[in-house]
Amino acid sequence: MPQHLSIKDKTFIFQKEDSIDSASFCEEYLKLYSDCFGNRSYISEKWFKWSNIDNPYGKNNIYTVRNFENNEIAASYTLSPFMLNFNNTSIHGYLCCNVMTSPSYTGMGLFTQIGEYALKNSILLNEIALGIPNESAIKGHLKVGWQVMSNLFFIEKRKADFIQKKTDAYVTENISELENYDFSLFNKHSNFNLQKNYLFLQWRYANNPKNKYQFVVLKTNNIVKGYAVIKTYLDEITKLNKVHIVEYAYHELDQLNMILYAIENYAIGIHSDLINTWSFCQEESLVYKLFIEKNYKQMGDSNYCIIYANTEIKKELSNWQIMLGDNDVY
Repeated sequence: MPQHLSIKDKTFIFQKEDSIDSASFCEEYLKLYSDCFGNRSYISEKWFKWSNIDNPYGKNNIYTVRNFENNEIAASYTLSPFMLNFNNTSIHGYLCCNVMTSPSYTGMGLFTQIGEYALKNSILLNEIALGIPNESAIKGHLKVGWQVMSNLFFIEKRKADFIQKKTDAYVTENISELENYDFSLFNKHSNFNLQKNYLFLQWRYANNPKNKYQFVVLKTNNIVKGYAVIKTYLDEITKLNKVHIVEYAYHELDQLNMILYAIENYAIGIHSDLINTWSFCQEESLVYKLFIEKNYKQMGDSNYCIIYANTEIKKELSNWQIMLGDNDVY
């Protein structure tokens, strides 16, 4: 139900938007997005529809705060649905993204107010929300009950350590190679990961209007045993050519070796300066140990990882796997 609240002589309406697929709401949303983040090249009706409507797990829950006087959107809070593998149980979850307050309404506490309203009206018992906030947003999230997990760090391997290796894995732009992959077998290796399926990968990567991705496929006897998704780009700040491992999955851990070999061979072929990915950097993690054995090094750059749930989540992260593809940072 919509909620009215008076703040600093203004009355605001808090509500979940029911018509996010309307042209009028798309226009309002894109204006707010541009006001908050600047006029970026990818901002378009196509990007809005892809991001908020086409997700195979369902439309995004977009909550807004509107100025009662002129119906202008003052703030917005998005919860994007997904399925989560948590301790070998499939549960419903949400990714918190695109939390925005219009520059005209800053300093009124709307960030905290809309967060509390959205979470109270979306997160049911036994559901979990996941967030990767920046430094300016973390305090507002904590005020409404988000729990801080360990930070996610970048780990990277520089070209001086690249070595050409023979492998059965290969890089392709054809996502249909993954159509018959058995995603369920990856879940046994992790106590916490976003569950994927072919339709999700197709939406998230192949149909992405903002970024371009490639797929690393490992096949044995024509059966896909593992995969990775990579993005190559020039870092405008460092001027380094990077191969970013967005996500990976495997049936057995040693198959990740073959996938990493293929990525390294590809990086050598296109003269990349480094390969990187995200990790919780838990020393007891078998996956982290594998990366360290392959001369990946933990960097100083990190991101917060926060969780909202109706119960306390223990920080047993040695077998958690959360990857950059779960949050469209770039």
